[in-house]
Amino acid sequence: MTFLSPAPSPLGSNISISELDFSIISLIASGTLDAAATSIALTGLDINSDGAYRIHIWGKNALNSARFLYLYVNADTTATNYYVQFVRGDGAVDGGRENSPKIVYASNLEMFSCTVDVFRTPDGYIHAHYYNGFGLAGSDIGWKTGSVASQATHANVTTLTITADAADMMGIGTKYAIYKIPGG
Repeated sequence: MTFLSPAPSPLGSNISISELDFSIISLIASGTLDAAATSIALTGLDINSDGAYRIHIWGKNALNSARFLYLYVNADTTATNYYVQFVRGDGAVDGGRENSPKIVYASNLEMFSCTVDVFRTPDGYIHAHYYNGFGLAGSDIGWKTGSVASQATHANVTTLTITADAADMMGIGTKYAIYKIPGG
């Protein structure tokens, strides 16, 4: 393969192919639940080395009531140590702010999916930006998007735990994957 010499940028300097960063996100772990579960712990992480994380989770709420999933950092499982701000569409659009690390809303006995980007700010706060879809089909669908922030600073992130607000909410067949995003 032959590359042409790089053209001068508007700033007056050249960038060679060797200077470009072609890093892509890479899978750290993934799995499928073979039994209903209340939480999934993603361990062995090092956000200082990895940069940032992207988490995908999709499955079915196994319970006959609407439920939520929360994202906890390290061993900090106190919901009021986080804030979430969100907008939701489910027939009407609303939004809010509360003390919790809520990332997923799941209607009773219906499907849910969520993509979350997690990063550490230069000051050490953990931020998670998410998009959550839920429902079955046709007009029985909805979405929620928002951001979670830790109230405390963290020197590193070594564990991310996704926890339901009720036992065994994540049904059999729920899938998850976590990726690292270099340079996050």
